[in-house]
Amino acid sequence: IAYSSDGVVWKSSDTPVTHTLRDISVNPSGSVMIAVGEGGTILRSTNRGETWGKAKLNLPEAADLAETRLNTSLYVESKKTWVAAGTQNAILYSSDDGLSWQLVSYNTTEEQAEILQLFIEEKTGDVFLGAQFGTTGRSTDGGFKWEFSQHDMQPSGSYIPHVVGFHQYDELLFAAADHGRLLVSDDSGKNWRLTRVPTAGYVTGSAYDPEHDVIALSTQMGDILVSKDKGQSWAPVPLKVNNWPSDDIPYLSSIIYDSKSKSLLVVGSSGVMARSSDGGATWFADVFKPLFNMSITTLMHSEAKNTFVAAGLGGTIATSNRLSISALPVENWVSVRPGIDQYIRKAIHIPGTDTFVAVGQLGGIWRSEDDGLSWSVIDVDYPFKNQPPHLRDIVLDKATGVLIAAGPAGSIIRSTDNGLSWVSVYQGEFSKGEAFTQILYSEDTNTYLAIEVLYRSVYESKDAGESWQKIATIESVNRNLWHSAISKANALMFTVGEKGGVAVSRDNGRTWLMADTHALNDLY
Repeated sequence: IAYSSDGVVWKSSDTPVTHTLRDISVNPSGSVMIAVGEGGTILRSTNRGETWGKAKLNLPEAADLAETRLNTSLYVESKKTWVAAGTQNAILYSSDDGLSWQLVSYNTTEEQAEILQLFIEEKTGDVFLGAQFGTTGRSTDGGFKWEFSQHDMQPSGSYIPHVVGFHQYDELLFAAADHGRLLVSDDSGKNWRLTRVPTAGYVTGSAYDPEHDVIALSTQMGDILVSKDKGQSWAPVPLKVNNWPSDDIPYLSSIIYDSKSKSLLVVGSSGVMARSSDGGATWFADVFKPLFNMSITTLMHSEAKNTFVAAGLGGTIATSNRLSISALPVENWVSVRPGIDQYIRKAIHIPGTDTFVAVGQLGGIWRSEDDGLSWSVIDVDYPFKNQPPHLRDIVLDKATGVLIAAGPAGSIIRSTDNGLSWVSVYQGEFSKGEAFTQILYSEDTNTYLAIEVLYRSVYESKDAGESWQKIATIESVNRNLWHSAISKANALMFTVGEKGGVAVSRDNGRTWLMADTHALNDLY
């Protein structure tokens, strides 16, 4: 759990569990927070999320929530109760401010259904739930007793769409399901009618634009749907994303309306951000580069602080205190917490400083100036912007302080300011897919070597990595060579790899001979 008072500086909470957590809810005063997750986990905090303790679960002897995942929770202000729900039809209820919980619904048979969302209807205060197989539930007493309904979702086959969330605008209440189904109610959820909207996905968010009297929906399939008649009909709006590297449409995860800029904001996979200032009729969309390959799952807005927060996979967090014009959707956003769901291959320390620099997958470069306590993502202008290299190695030239990093596909980059900025100094043909896995340094000749894996090409630099020349090709009978080392005492260079392959050079990498190892195992 991460928490922040300003959306910019984030700290990690102490929690007593290692289970994955799925949801956090809070009462209006902020005096109690509840977090729920896998293994029937319910945690409670009374200091605004800094520390957490386990809530007491009063369970029947036959109930075991070890395999239960709690997806959703909420506080019912009108009844002063808490509710949590998830898989196995599990519903838990608390009437003592979340200190203790009792199980009011539970089913481990084949008829079990996963509860996906809890919701409070604005006018009545009734609690609703959405679940698998077109199921909704309603409670009028704060979540203790429930009435369940299974709706005719008009399935096209054996699959019955699931109810994944609720959205309300004045008298209009709708329960969103996948496969483009909406259950619509005009009487606070007492009666429902099925509406089909033009999407194959499910609704991930909704927003109302009062300036244009429009309701806009975002979907998991990358669609934006707009209604100008209070939800009676819906029209899809095309979304073309600048710098999008794929023919596939980006998934969209959340949408909000900003009253200050009078515009709609939507976010989604791989750092997609889009804006519309005409009621969702036209959109400007781009990729926020620090979040590339980091799908945004959550979008929050504090009107009091005028702060927007986008959070997603890998723990990535980005923020904005001032939205730009709609035509520049990623302008004025900054990454305040880097996402680390990429492989980090190597990290080094800059001597005499508190600075660390790490490199890894998808061109990832992370930098810390406080001995590793906090990290920032370094943006690099790679030659192939939509296919950044997988950086495998980074070295420091002690004489000049220059940093050199390299990796597939055929990329060598260089920094002269302790990793703050980088330039590409060698880029092979992308179609060849050259793979550098290591950078060698020879003290005797003050040169750097980069040995390519697939084509066994040997590149040399005599100017601290600023320029590179090919000096040799290792004839290895098509065996990939992965790792290299220098024996200073014997004035030898070695590189080893596939099927027992070992190549040796006695002249600083200009000529190589394969050694007979009598081995067929790969050497690493």
